[in-house]
Order: sequence, then C-alpha cells, then structure tokens
Amino acid sequence: MTVLLISFRHAARFTVARSLTGTTTWSVSHRWSSTTTAVAADPATTLATPDSTPAAAPTKPKKAPKAAIPPADPAAVDVTRVDMRVAHILAARIHENADSLYVETMDLGESSPRTVVSGLVKYISLADLINKHCVVVANLKPAKMRGIVSEAMVLCAEKEGKVELLVPPQGAMPGDRVMFESLEEGADTPDAVLNPKRKIWEAVQVGLKTDKDGVAGYVRAADGTFCAMKTAAGVVTAPTIVDGMIR
Repeated sequence: MTVLLISFRHAARFTVARSLTGTTTWSVSHRWSSTTTAVAADPATTLATPDSTPAAAPTKPKKAPKAAIPPADPAAVDVTRVDMRVAHILAARIHENADSLYVETMDLGESSPRTVVSGLVKYISLADLINKHCVVVANLKPAKMRGIVSEAMVLCAEKEGKVELLVPPQGAMPGDRVMFESLEEGADTPDAVLNPKRKIWEAVQVGLKTDKDGVAGYVRAADGTFCAMKTAAGVVTAPTIVDGMIR
C-alpha cells in the first residue's frame, strides 16, 4: 500500500492510500472531523499481485542416452557374415604419407579394382606382393588411412613376428568367395557392410588360425572344430607358417 501524507496549516491531514488491488482511498482528517473517499481501481494501473507473476516455462525432459550396441559374442557369431574373397594384387607402392604402409590396387572380379592400404612394409617386400593372389575381407566399412581410403583388408598368417600372405589354391579366380569346411555353404549371405560397432570381424578373427600343416581355417568356438578355409578350387594355405594366427 502506498501512503501520501500531506499536512495543512489548519491542522488538517490529507492522506492518499493505494492498495495492492488498485483501490485508491482519499482521507481528510480535521481536528474535529474526517472524510474518507474510495475510488475504484483503473485496470490499466492496477499493481501486480504475487498471483500475477508469469509462470516459469516448463523444462524440456532430458533425452535418455542411446543404449550402447554390445559387441558380438565369438561363441554366437556366424563366420559366414564376413565376406572373404580371392584378390589379385595388380600394383603396390609405399604410401606417400606413411612409410610403414603399402597402397595396393587389387582385382576382386568387380567392374573396377579396389584400393587397399595395409601395414606390411616391415614384413613383406613389394616383389612378394605385386602380381600375387591373396585373400581379403571385402565387406569391412571403408576407412581412410593417412588420407587414402582403404576398401578391403589383406589377410596374413603371423607367428613370432613373421608375416606372410595367405595363398589361395591354384585355379582360384579373383572374386571367388572363401568358405569354410564343416560349415553349411550358402547358409547365410555375408553382410553388405559389417557394422564396426558390433565388432563382428573382431569376434571372427580370434578364431582364424593355421593348423600344423599350414592350412588356414576357423576354429569354431562352440566345439573347437577346425574348419579349413577353402574355395571351389581347394584349400587356402600359409606357405611356411604353421600353428599361427591369421590377422
């Protein structure tokens, strides 16, 4: 409430009061009498009351975080989801921006060759790459490696620091699909592109090995069965590495 107090010479008191609701009261007090007049509030000048405070804007609910995609279980993953193919290395050179990498041009039996980047400089010479046949994983998501997009991955046998290409059987042609014995052929079509978040390739890779005869294959996690890697022309081998890993 606002109060205006005015004193006059003849002992009269003039008071103006305005309430929070906007009603104005005029009061004149004389020594002998007093008069009070109330004036209705003007809507345009009514003082704001606590109830007239604007309501706070509602807060937006926070979005729930996306659930992480779990990695594949090696015991449950189907190795046939990985598309392994025979490839012919047409050309190879050392990467312009990384002297530990090769850039290879490969024929996979498609309308145009693929570019593949691999970290084999320390292990395999250019002479042992160019014009050779090998096995590649053909359905990994393309990845840029030091400025060059790699469209496949070369598979090699490895043991105690020694690395060599897997060798397809005589008569295998570029683009031939690599399968595994003891697994039903054609049971599943390979993924068009493996989802890198699911780590399908990583789950399969831990089971890829060479046996005591240098035959490449896959050890089935469910029962430990060794399934030889093969094409229609025969089995895939590592020339000198036995009981090794395939990476």
